[in-house]
Amino acid sequence: GNKFPGTNVCGRSDVKHDKVVGGQPASLGSWPWIAVLGYRTDINLKIEWLCGGALINDKYVVTAAHCVVNIGEKILAVVRLGEHDLNENVFDGANPITIDVEKVITHEEYKSFTHTPDIALV
Repeated sequence: GNKFPGTNVCGRSDVKHDKVVGGQPASLGSWPWIAVLGYRTDINLKIEWLCGGALINDKYVVTAAHCVVNIGEKILAVVRLGEHDLNENVFDGANPITIDVEKVITHEEYKSFTHTPDIALV
């Protein structure tokens, strides 16, 4: 199956501060495990980036179950890693990779009306 590229140290960033005050842009590559989930429809093949997740190993991204269950006409199609700015008109120096979704595993007790437990693997 598809595998994501490894990072040197999972879950560690070179960012020296841990507080968000005033919202500063992240530096390129500072959060390598952050993933963005891309959706399409059968009619519109253009990818829409609607949910996020976190890379937890070389095969899986953890996300919210509400991002993969009862999503209407949308089809979860791809996961992107290494993205910096989703605006296609901005050159940000990033070299993201986009990988097709092979499988989605939702928590077996997930209830869409309460959104609990709201966790899934992609």
